[in-house]
Amino acid sequence: MFNMRLVGVAKRLPERWFTASPVAFFCMLLCYIDESGTPEPTGNTSHYVLAGLAIPISEWKRCDSEIDKIKKKFHIVGEEIHTAWILRKYLEQSKIPNFDSLDYSVRRYEIV
Repeated sequence: MFNMRLVGVAKRLPERWFTASPVAFFCMLLCYIDESGTPEPTGNTSHYVLAGLAIPISEWKRCDSEIDKIKKKFHIVGEEIHTAWILRKYLEQSKIPNFDSLDYSVRRYEIV
């Protein structure tokens, strides 16, 4: 049963993550698991989400480098990225005409 589940997972992964060697099938994965909200109905959120992301260890440095590039672009090096920041509406931004069409430096200036 365990082996069948691994085969199912391997079919969904990109081919480049594996070599011709059958030993490569059992590559090491780095897994990040995080939760959002509260599972109790009395919490302050309406949803509880538990998600995980597994990356082959051989891809980790490349993925980390891509995330660092994004953080540098938006001047948030050393910070944790939260999806809520991306999804949330910000009152300050809604008060600036054509905010979405402004480039980054003008957006920053207008907010400050």
